[in-house]
Amino acid sequence: MRILAIAVAVAAAACVTQPLRVQPRTLADHATALTATGRAEVPVIEGGTAIAHADTAVEVWVPRGRDVGRDRCLALPILGRTCATRRRRIGGPDEKTRVTLRELVAACPGPRCLATRVSEDGGPVVIGRRRRVDPYAVAHLLGAAMALGLSAYCLAACEDAGEQFALAGGVVGGLLLIQPIGVLAK
Repeated sequence: MRILAIAVAVAAAACVTQPLRVQPRTLADHATALTATGRAEVPVIEGGTAIAHADTAVEVWVPRGRDVGRDRCLALPILGRTCATRRRRIGGPDEKTRVTLRELVAACPGPRCLATRVSEDGGPVVIGRRRRVDPYAVAHLLGAAMALGLSAYCLAACEDAGEQFALAGGVVGGLLLIQPIGVLAK
């Protein structure tokens, strides 16, 4: 029973909340499902898939200007055709906007699709959160428990240089506990 309690405590301390992020263009590919049923199963950057709900509000950066400029190309004998782009934006800066996923993909597919027009600099959108046990935090906790347990045993049973070993083990165990305690403090 005691081992089960320790396992539950370790798993609870190693539990992390992970945001589920999706590129807006991926949402545009699932526009028909989002608008028709109000939900779609989309691949997330963190791996696997997640259910995206059409009423989820997300923040995106919408460009308020237009790109002007031209490509300059040069044909080189060895390298082939090499192009350099000289583009600049005229108009207003990008604007951070809060929209629902339904509004983001409402006009998709098509030229007025907001999901394909949002700025790539804004990064992916967060469509939800997932709780999971972090294996690295579990390893930190188990390593700290072993180091502290060995140092406590050595402090009680060892002679002569045992106190120095116990102190070193206590320091190592304390350092290994920093990451899991940081997870719990969030």
